[in-house]
Amino acid sequence: VVTPPADRDFFYLNESFENTITVLDHNDEIITNYQGIITFSGSSFTLPNDYTYTSENAGVASFYLQGANEGIENYQVADTTYSETKTTSEDIEIKEGKIIVVSKFTPIGKTAVGVKIVDSAGNIIANDNSTVFTLSVSESGDRESCKVSSSSYSESGDFAVKNGTAIVYLEDDEAELVLLTPNSTPSLIGVTGEILFGSMKNRTIVPERWRIKR
Repeated sequence: VVTPPADRDFFYLNESFENTITVLDHNDEIITNYQGIITFSGSSFTLPNDYTYTSENAGVASFYLQGANEGIENYQVADTTYSETKTTSEDIEIKEGKIIVVSKFTPIGKTAVGVKIVDSAGNIIANDNSTVFTLSVSESGDRESCKVSSSSYSESGDFAVKNGTAIVYLEDDEAELVLLTPNSTPSLIGVTGEILFGSMKNRTIVPERWRIKR
């Protein structure tokens, strides 16, 4: 199994990861002329279809899988003709992840907004230093007045988490409701945050239209 990115020791639900299947003889030497068909089994993963090795593989082939259930699981691989030719993967931990923008009320101006990645129990996943994300911004006001920035960016220019959290900065010069929706890589469950600027704290806001920036 390819090692999870950065400091993680697990993969997220539905996150693709690569596995390499090497066919060995009884002396643990690669069977470079192996041209059999292998099949995958295991209820906790989205698995590849059966695969036929060719001479170009030289006994080694890589495949992408995804975890379908949370937990520590493994899967099996077997030759479709010779059932004794089989193996079981190492244990692989799969976690559900949510990326949450923390809602808040704030005066007009510039404010810091927290973003956090949590597991299914609501605990911050503190060893995630690799997830990156973008934010979709929706404003209830008539002007596109809200600006978003951060002190932590990835090489791709997206926002980045450190120890499972991030801070983004919003700046707005009008009283309005701003919705921030996170979109992450890997793809986690996104929870939209409501940032309420200005003197509208005690009012119910039902905007007739939204201005959306991507």
